[in-house]
Amino acid sequence: MGFMDGPGHPEVQEALTGAWQKIAGKGFRLASFAVTPEQGQAALARGVQLLFLGFDTMFMQKVVDDPETLARMSNAELVEQAGSEGVELIMWLAMRGAMTRGASVVHSHYHIPVSNTAAGVLVLENMAPVLATV
Repeated sequence: MGFMDGPGHPEVQEALTGAWQKIAGKGFRLASFAVTPEQGQAALARGVQLLFLGFDTMFMQKVVDDPETLARMSNAELVEQAGSEGVELIMWLAMRGAMTRGASVVHSHYHIPVSNTAAGVLVLENMAPVLATV
């Protein structure tokens, strides 16, 4: 049922390489999905011609480090870049807006199951106390 080190396991990589060679050998263009820049570079090095880049992981990083940039995106831009369910990210921005400017990541996890939509978990902690106003 898989390997503890996931898709990076040598047997998985060997199977993927074999499949990509067969697909390319039949004259089809290779397509792949990358969550990180390193995965994207590796896919391009293997001959992938159509590469889908992960908006979710970029969003998870920016919601911590640069939420102002994300807050300037319109709903239409979110849907265009993240898909129709991307509007839910507005809730993530509302959560981040309730925090202090500096936040640290306590826990972050991103998973793309084979047969379902990806899921991200992000637990943040305020770096400074929130000042209450009366």
